[in-house]
Amino acid sequence: MLEFTELVEKIPDWKKYYTVDELDQRSVKLTDDYPEIITLINLGKSAKGKTINCLKLGNGKFKALIHGFPNCEEPYGGNLLVYLTEVLAQNDKMREA
Repeated sequence: MLEFTELVEKIPDWKKYYTVDELDQRSVKLTDDYPEIITLINLGKSAKGKTINCLKLGNGKFKALIHGFPNCEEPYGGNLLVYLTEVLAQNDKMREA
């Protein structure tokens, strides 16, 4: 069983929420930093023509879809996804579990 206490205790104390552009930049950087683990997938375009990206991380036997688009009711999701993606990219044991 995985222990998530350390993961939760290290969630940063963000002073602001990432914008959509900042989230896109972070996704590209993570893909560049961990090309053997992370793939950036273009899912299509928004109604305003903005590219909608998705990060695929790892190749384990279990699958999960984690959604975290920023909006007025759920601005924290994008920040949390950046943190979780970074942790999983850096931690083979947690990612493989």
